[in-house]
Amino acid sequence: MASEHVYTRTDLGRDYVRGLIGLAICGAPFSWVSPANFVIVILAVMAAIFVTLLWQTAMRQITRVIVDDEGITLIALRRRTIPWERLQRFELSYFTTWKNLTGFMELKLKGAGSAIRIGSGLIGFRDVALAATGAAARNRLDFKPATIVNLRSIDIADPRIDDDDDGDGV
Repeated sequence: MASEHVYTRTDLGRDYVRGLIGLAICGAPFSWVSPANFVIVILAVMAAIFVTLLWQTAMRQITRVIVDDEGITLIALRRRTIPWERLQRFELSYFTTWKNLTGFMELKLKGAGSAIRIGSGLIGFRDVALAATGAAARNRLDFKPATIVNLRSIDIADPRIDDDDDGDGV
């Protein structure tokens, strides 16, 4: 049975606000003074970073991830599909954002000439990770130690010791 997943509005909204505030801060000096050339360059670089954040946020907003028995499909500006039997790489990474605070995870999948990256802000991220873990186990892919730790942190069992032999990781 197919399931469709999108990114949470809360995460998207926060990133839009951050990007817009950053752009406003970069543009504010121009309304009061005529900055020196080196300041203009610094502000332009900072503005480019915030424009990139806004672009990435817009791409996540239009992204849909569809998971079914056959594979995974990511639809954004273009469509990328990886059939489960052709999955060749599986990695789950964790990135901290601040000391002693929670961060975010990123699921990286490769196969069939496509690469898919999915952030943990996706609604149903654990379900997507579980389906991909099962496919990776069935395909006998190697799991990095960090990936195993990250899977455990979202309550997905170590796929290398799956006792029920169906590769579902539970």
